[in-house]
Amino acid sequence: KEPPPATSSSASRIKPGSHLYYVINGRPGKLKIRDGVIFISDLEKGFLDLPPQLENDSAEKIRTNRKKKIGTYGASQCWIPAKTTLIATSHLTLLQKSRAIVKNLEDTFSGGKCTMSRECIAIMAMYNLHNYGGSDEATEMIIGGAYRSLFYEIGFSCSSERLSKGCPSRRTIARSEMNIAADSLLRVLQEIKNDGAEKVGITTDHGHRAGQDHFVIVLCWPGSDDDGNRTLKFFCPSIDSAGHTTKEAASAVKNVVSRFLGDDVEVSTIMGDSGGGAAVQHLHPRLVEIGVMKQDSRRANCSLHGMTKSMENASKKTMGDQGMGCRTPFQMLYVFSCLMSWIREKGGIGLLDTLWAAVMDQVINNPEWEGVAEKHCPQPWKEFLAHVDSFDTADEEDLDKLTKFMTESPRNIQDPVWTRWQTVIKTTVIFLDNYVSIYFLAVGMKSYFPSNSHPWKLACALISLMNEKAIPSDNSTSVESFISSFNNANTNEATPSLKEGQSPTFHTMLLFHKAFCEYAFNDHFNFLLRNDPYFGAGTFGQLSRFMPERCYLIYKRLDDLRENIGEHDGWWYKKEFGPYKRALDGIPKKSKNSCADMEFFDKLPTLFFDQPNCELDAHNLIIIR
Repeated sequence: KEPPPATSSSASRIKPGSHLYYVINGRPGKLKIRDGVIFISDLEKGFLDLPPQLENDSAEKIRTNRKKKIGTYGASQCWIPAKTTLIATSHLTLLQKSRAIVKNLEDTFSGGKCTMSRECIAIMAMYNLHNYGGSDEATEMIIGGAYRSLFYEIGFSCSSERLSKGCPSRRTIARSEMNIAADSLLRVLQEIKNDGAEKVGITTDHGHRAGQDHFVIVLCWPGSDDDGNRTLKFFCPSIDSAGHTTKEAASAVKNVVSRFLGDDVEVSTIMGDSGGGAAVQHLHPRLVEIGVMKQDSRRANCSLHGMTKSMENASKKTMGDQGMGCRTPFQMLYVFSCLMSWIREKGGIGLLDTLWAAVMDQVINNPEWEGVAEKHCPQPWKEFLAHVDSFDTADEEDLDKLTKFMTESPRNIQDPVWTRWQTVIKTTVIFLDNYVSIYFLAVGMKSYFPSNSHPWKLACALISLMNEKAIPSDNSTSVESFISSFNNANTNEATPSLKEGQSPTFHTMLLFHKAFCEYAFNDHFNFLLRNDPYFGAGTFGQLSRFMPERCYLIYKRLDDLRENIGEHDGWWYKKEFGPYKRALDGIPKKSKNSCADMEFFDKLPTLFFDQPNCELDAHNLIIIR
């Protein structure tokens, strides 16, 4: 049989050789236990030596009179003085550190003025740089409010007077910003020196934010990262307003170079846009003239800007200007963006998802809407139904995707303007992928909102453009005037002008635009966004030296699209242009007035393909050649 469980008495049975730890009148002792009797003299001999400061009658009296209690630590117990407790050393260390932190906090807000360290105030000032245009008075209050809310959260008591005296003043904040600027400049100068950089490149660009002009100057030089790997480094020493003339911009660059770099570092290259104020092709000769750059220095146009301009100008010249109020496919994208933004501003993404789900339900289940879709946008409608049927509802993952498609509105819709790179093509993709749903969202909003209200007019404008059959037209009407032109008198029908089976003109054009971008533009633009293949991470935006081969590949693609193969040009046989070709089946062969017929669309590819060559030559290759 197994022995019975040990009782408390048997578990605590004293074994020979064990040690007896004891406390007598507050004095600790230790005695090795042997068989036999333990005498008082043995206990006295076992007393441990006391520290010198406790070897006196007063301390002896206190020890004798102090009461004892049982202290417990885990599975162990011992006698300890009353009004004390046992605590783990690690926990005591944490408490001591926490107390030190609280003590520092109390001391910071206990004096007659701000005693925060320079580093502490510098951190505040650095974060305050995001408060662009904010006053020092507002910054002072924000700092005080942040501390007040923190004190409330942690239960720290601090009067308003102590808080006001402990926080930095407006003058201290302003002075700290200047100190940060000086420290940053000195640190970067030392870093350039440590990297052994004898030459630097500069990038310039004009900007306008919060009602203030900026002339941004960025330095670039080769150096080493923390691990000793070669990399490119960047620093922006100035964003001061400098005027928009070449002479003014050159003076600003000279001011930065002479004050910041001196004569020991050479500015060997300059990069910038080829349009607008102080274009790089005008700025570089002026810098050479005034001695900032040498005669053999180089300049480079912004390759991303050049590629965007080639796409922008080709699109404008063939499909109309993207400007406000124009009846063009790109204005249709802008009105769509305005409509979605209005909904998000009124009720957030939750309202937009609710409206989207309600519209999608009607699109699937409303026979009247089905008839409208078949008549006015047959190709998008067929693609919509095919996409819905592609989901296997028996598969849980497919079912989740279908639910998301039916209930979640498109995300990340940006205003499609050419000056914001890739926003036009990204909005085009979203618009084409959700064409049917967007169309009926506008129809639903036109039916729901009161006549002449702003959302009603937005919906009318979008419907009008989505049903357009005329060729694009430019005019000087503002977008507000264009939207406001819709009223009860001219919008009696939800879907005007298109005949049954006819492809919407602007939808067809956007299919061409998307196909071209996918075949000949997107990959090359995205390549220029990558990090430098030699210098690695954090070096994106420095690939202009690859533009000759990029242009060669783009020209090769353009030649492939233009090459005559049998009955058609090369683009006809590219899979990217498949949706566009199907849309052409709904374009009338010949029409009267200003309607876009096949005569217009037959000329569209040739006119469009000729533009990128000219633009890339003007904006990118002219410098290299």
